[in-house]
Amino acid sequence: DSIPTMPTKQHTSAKKRTSRHKPAPDGDDSDGGGESSCNLNDALADVLGDAGMILRDPPVLHLLLAETVRCLEGVIERKAMPKDEPMLVLLAQLLTLALSAQQIIKDRSHFLPTTSADLMKVFFPLLADAIIEREFRDSDDEEDGDSTPLNPKLTELMQQDAVIRKIALAYVLGRLAANDVVSAQPFLAVAADALKGEALLDEAAFTISLARRLTSMVAANKVQHGTPLWDVGVESILLRATQISTSAHEEVLRLLMAAGKNLPRDVLSRCVNRVLEKTRRQRRHEKKRKRTKQGMGNGCSESEAGYSSGGMGSGWDNDGPSGSG
Repeated sequence: DSIPTMPTKQHTSAKKRTSRHKPAPDGDDSDGGGESSCNLNDALADVLGDAGMILRDPPVLHLLLAETVRCLEGVIERKAMPKDEPMLVLLAQLLTLALSAQQIIKDRSHFLPTTSADLMKVFFPLLADAIIEREFRDSDDEEDGDSTPLNPKLTELMQQDAVIRKIALAYVLGRLAANDVVSAQPFLAVAADALKGEALLDEAAFTISLARRLTSMVAANKVQHGTPLWDVGVESILLRATQISTSAHEEVLRLLMAAGKNLPRDVLSRCVNRVLEKTRRQRRHEKKRKRTKQGMGNGCSESEAGYSSGGMGSGWDNDGPSGSG
């Protein structure tokens, strides 16, 4: 006589699930066991995917990368081996999970991704050598000097392994923040060769941070046109990266504006023309998108545009995700 409530509906579903899991008359319950195993695998895939996406959140990922470099510095201070440091191994596993999250969700994988052997056996010792060299240089009070060239294999590793690439780029930004150009220069030179194709697209956040850092250094007169840092950071990386996103485009233009008064006119003109050439397709797409949005707001009714303002005005032009404000 009464309308069934949601708990009743859930109870009915539970009964149905129970009946499906009952063993067959001949005693064979393989179907029920297979379904239970499948459900468990799906649950594990969900947990791994969700955990990976949480770890991939930019502030969390930045924290993990900074802590990895700090932990490696502690390993060096204790004269230990990176592969024998439990915290460093754990951080490597968390970074691997974070950067594998999208593939885990796509493949519905219920296995924890394994940490790259190259990360533990090749990259960490290589980075440790660079840190030791920096400490020796600091102890000798040598502000200027050439650092030892890095292993040529690092370029290939940074192209293929996102974990290695992001740790190396985090180290670069950290050294630039400390105005340690000598330590950052070799890794930045390798990054210029490694950041191509998908690797460059995946490092939009790095290019934006690099542009902002170099803008600050230009304003403080700590980097000038013609230096190796400018040639690698600006000419080889940032001018190519302007096509990644509008934010990268804007930050590079701000950098050129900050350096403009000290740049030769032909150099400034060449850099600006390269930026405009790289972003031509992106700017054309942005103009087309804005015209489409304006057409939806001016030439269509609210029902035709696919939304209703509820009598309060659309607010799309001012408050929407693509608003000019």
